[in-house]
Amino acid sequence: MATTITFTNDKKFGSSNKPIANLVVHAPLSKLNFNALVDTGADYIVIPHGALVLGWKHPPKSTVSVATVGGTLPLTIAKGVTVEVEGQTFTTDIVFSPSITGKGALLGRVDLLGLFEVGMDNTQWLWK
Repeated sequence: MATTITFTNDKKFGSSNKPIANLVVHAPLSKLNFNALVDTGADYIVIPHGALVLGWKHPPKSTVSVATVGGTLPLTIAKGVTVEVEGQTFTTDIVFSPSITGKGALLGRVDLLGLFEVGMDNTQWLWK
């Protein structure tokens, strides 16, 4: 089954056009909406640390070491969270960062690639 994701919004991130996706995190207490910068250098979906207060009654205690420009940091990780990216729903792990604020977030490489379904159709090949 093929799925086409159409990015319908031209959003500004900072002072220039950047690849931005609508991200909805289905947290235990509420749905949290973000404008996620598509970042192929990030491994995870990263949302503001303040979202823990809004979406989790009992915040996750697990941490993961994340390499950043400023060095390696231990960040809180929530596993098995349902998220929606541009209308496509799936379950993944998300990381909470104190360096991200407001409605900003990062959509990392693992989840970006998970949105694609790769296949081959040999009926269009040039040789038989």
